This record gives sequence, structure tokens and C-alpha cells, in this order.
Amino acid sequence: MVPFGYKSLRVDTLVFRTSPFTIFDPGSPLLKTVAMTVQEEKKKSSFTKRKGDAATGQQKGHFPFKKTKQPAEEQTFKSHKEQKALKKERKLARPGADILEQAKGFWEDCRRTDLSDDDRKGPLDSLFESLKGHYKEVLMKNDGSRMVQTLIKYGSKSQKEAIVEELQGHFVDLAKNAYGHFIVEKLLKALPSFRPQIINEFSGKLSSCMKHKTASDIIDTIYSDYSKLAQRNEMMHEFYGKEFLLFKEQYRGLGLVEILQKHPDKREPVLKRLRESIDGVLKKEATNLIHHSILHRMILDYAKCEEVKTVRSWIPNILDALMEIVHTEDGAKAAVLFIAMAGAKERKAIVKACRQYLAKLIKDEYGHLVVIALMSFVDDTVLLEKSVVQELKQHEVNELFDNRYSRQVLFALYTPVDGRYFVKDTVELFALAQKIALETSKKPEELRRRELAAHMTPLLYAHFSKRLPEGLKAPMIGSLIMEMTGSGLSEDFFNDLKTVLSSESATILCDPAYRSFFKKLFKRMSSEERLIELAGAVNMERLFESEAAFVLAPLLTRPTCRSFVMDAIAKLKKMTEHAKSLADMANRASAGLSLYTADRS
Repeated sequence: MVPFGYKSLRVDTLVFRTSPFTIFDPGSPLLKTVAMTVQEEKKKSSFTKRKGDAATGQQKGHFPFKKTKQPAEEQTFKSHKEQKALKKERKLARPGADILEQAKGFWEDCRRTDLSDDDRKGPLDSLFESLKGHYKEVLMKNDGSRMVQTLIKYGSKSQKEAIVEELQGHFVDLAKNAYGHFIVEKLLKALPSFRPQIINEFSGKLSSCMKHKTASDIIDTIYSDYSKLAQRNEMMHEFYGKEFLLFKEQYRGLGLVEILQKHPDKREPVLKRLRESIDGVLKKEATNLIHHSILHRMILDYAKCEEVKTVRSWIPNILDALMEIVHTEDGAKAAVLFIAMAGAKERKAIVKACRQYLAKLIKDEYGHLVVIALMSFVDDTVLLEKSVVQELKQHEVNELFDNRYSRQVLFALYTPVDGRYFVKDTVELFALAQKIALETSKKPEELRRRELAAHMTPLLYAHFSKRLPEGLKAPMIGSLIMEMTGSGLSEDFFNDLKTVLSSESATILCDPAYRSFFKKLFKRMSSEERLIELAGAVNMERLFESEAAFVLAPLLTRPTCRSFVMDAIAKLKKMTEHAKSLADMANRASAGLSLYTADRS
């Protein structure tokens, strides 16, 4: 046993503090570890010192990386006033700084919101004159751009036109500048007559501008807000190849589908060039590029014209960006085609990508088309029930019906996308997608819809039962109930309808809206027994007193139901004849009584 005299030892980051009289066993693992650590630390320390001495020639123990304090007499301290003056001096040394400094006073007066138009005219003219001839120079700076924006906002038409004339030939450079692109955007909005002149400067440069962070915003604004269909088609030509720029007249106003129909030999080079343009934009790190409508149009054209196998292999590349494009018309249409073309694995990935956005997609103007496509083409109905149907169940039925887009999602559960409830453009899109899905989907569409509707139908019937009979007058609710009858009326809802007809048939069937609903319902019901049971609840005596009797017309087209109606009419006729004979007897008795009374008197 030996004494261990160190008062403090550091092993890695742990410090062991000991007393001079602490006794350790020489064979202890702790003692061996401490001893080895001390030796390694000594070796490292001596190696560092030798290395420093050899490299710098400094004295032993000097660390060359350690900063030495500057002598007090060499240290210089500038006051805040001096620093401000130095900053102003450096700023004035920049090109155009003197012009901006002179114009800044006028600008401060122009942008005041409490000035009238007459009071603002003076400083506005002074600002215009001070910047005249230097617009291109000052627009590349933050304060200069804001000054010119003020001129565009409050200036006269002649002043705005003078700015455009001076900037002619430089709009592409301005669009690529962090401050200049605001001027291009405001001039496009403020001067419709000069819009073609500004837009023409971007001709031939769209492909490069689309990859630029700020210039792409200008291109998308031109495409979305200031171009008609023919002009948009011509803008797209720049992404098809240089030939379409050289021979503009030959392809003027034509879309890609029309071009490839007339020139099928150009299919491969055009689609290759278009694919390269799309991939070039998608690879950019700027997140705003994927949101542009013109890019969504490029993706849609490629999806429409390329072969299904090629597009299917490309889907994983665009899957991450899929949820970024569904907020526009072209982007949503492209997503519908991707879902129709995808295999089971890709569709599952698309459903998972959509899951966290379903609440917004269901009520979105274009996003709801993607939800309908999922219900129409994805074979895995269990996955759809856990995602799409569960999301629908979390909303109130009234809330879904109040929104025209979520209402269409409900209709898609019970009916194919046709002209009864969907616009022509949507019908044509899903007709194309359905042709593609015949090769990629295995489960019949009718079976897929029936499996999904089975999870939603009880909830809808429960809601409609609470709104009887007033809810039947609403045209969309009545139409949805008509489509739901294909999967069979629930027992509770059927009994509720019988109760309504038995208690209020004389009243509600006189209303054309109610009469139209029940007439369509009788026509849609497949079971004749159930139909007779429901029609039997009607008060026949009151029914034939008005045109409400026409509600029974659909029953006359079925043999069994026709017999029921004819028997009811015959019974009613007998009752009527009996009532008539009773009335004649009463009339004769009344007349005889009157004669007897007269004779006695």
C-alpha cells in the first residue's frame, strides 16, 4: 500500500479530488487509468511546445495561436458621430449616391399619406426631374427602387410613360435584380398600353428567366395575369426548342397537343426538351419556382403527351413537389393524370403525401379534383377509408354541403364524374384519366365506389333524417339522396320517409319541389316491394284532388306497381260512387222534407 499524494487529477472531463493521505492499491484499475492519462497529457504538452518553438521561433511555452493585446497607445476608438460620418462618406462614394441623396428630400414629401393631390404635385415633379436620365442606375438600389415606385403610384401618365421609354431594353436585367423587379411588376400593372412593349423584351429569354429567383416571378405574372390562351401557348413554345422561336408564324397560337398532331415527327425532341426544362427548374433550390403556374402548365403538357410508362418512371422525381402544384388548375389536372398513370406503389406514396393536406384539398377550387382522382383510381380502398373518408367524417355534413367543392367530393362517392354534377372541363379530364387507368387499375370503378360509400352512407342518412322534410327541398341534398338510393335506403331513413308521406302527403306533394323529389325517388328505387310500401303511405283520397297525383307516374311503368295504382284508383272510384249515391239520397231526403214542411204549413 502506498500513499497517493496528488490533490487533483483530471481524467478526460472528470476531476478527482483527493487528500494527501488517501491510500490506493497499486493494482487498482483506477490508479492505472489515471497514471496512463497523466503520461499522455505530458507527451502532448511537450510535443505542442516543441512544435511551437520550431515553427515560430518563440520562447518555450509560448502558444502562437493566442492573441496578444494591442498596446493601449495603438488602440483607436471612434465616437458614434464619427462612425456615422464615415458610413455616410462610404455611401456617397457609390455610383449614383449623390443623385439619390438629392432626391431623398423630395421623396420624403411625396410619400406622405396626409397630402392632397395638389400638395403632392410639386415634390413629385421635383423627384421626377431629379431622377430623370438616371433611372436604370438608381433602380438597382433599395432606396432608388422605392423612389421610382412612389413615382409610379402617384405620378401622371406622361411621367410613367417617360420612365418606360427610358428603361426600354433593360427590363430583363431589372427583372433579375432584387429591387428592380418590383418596378417591372408595377409598370405592367399601371400601363396596359405599354404592356406588349415590356413583354416583348422577354421573348427568347423565358427559359433562362424561369430558373431565376426574381425573374421567374415576372414571367409567371405575365403568363397568369396578362396573357390569353393563344399568348400562353406561344410563351410555352420557348420550352419546346429553338425551332419554335425561329418559325413563330408556323406554330402561332397552337398548344403542344395540336403541334404534335400536325407534326408527329417532332414528338421525341420536343418532349425531351420540355422534360429538361422542367427538371432544370425543379433542381433549383429557390422554393418559389415550384409555385408558378407556367411550370404547372409545362408539367401538364408533358403528362398529356408523353407515354404512360415514361411518365410513371418520372413520378418519383416529382412526388416531393406534387403537393406544391395542386393549387392551380393546370397543376391539379397534372396530378390527376399522375394518379391515373401511377402503379400501386406510387399511388400509395401519393396518398401518404396528401394525407396531411386533405382538409384543405377537399375544399380547394382545384385541389378537390385530386381527392376525387384518389377515390376514382386507387385500388386500396382500406387505405382510402383511413385517409380520405375519415377526413370527410371529421367535417360536419352541413359544412361539406355549404362548400361547392367538398360537395362534389361527396357526389363522387356515389356517381361517376359526368355532366350531371360536374363541368365539361372536369368531365373531359376524367374521361382521359379513365382511359389511362384501364391499364393501371385492377378493381372495377363501381366496386371501388361502393366500398368507399359504405363507410359514409350511414352518417349522411342520419344527417338527412334530422332535416326532414325541409331538407328534401334543397336541390343538391335531394340529388345526393337520389344517387345514394343505388346503394339502398337505410331502414331508419325509409321509415322516416314513410312517416312524412303518411302524415303530410296532402301538403308536401302539392309543392313542386317535394313532388319532384318523390317522383325521382320512386323512379330510382329498384325494389318494387319497398316502392309499393312507400307509395302505400300516401293518402290516396287527397292525392287525386290536385296535380300531386302525378307523383305516382313512375309506378305505372312497372307491372306490379301498376296493379297497385290501378287497384287504389278503383277503390277510390267505388268510394267516390258510394259517396255520390249517399249524397243523392241526402239531397232527395232534404227535398222531401222541404215539401212535407210546406204542405203542413
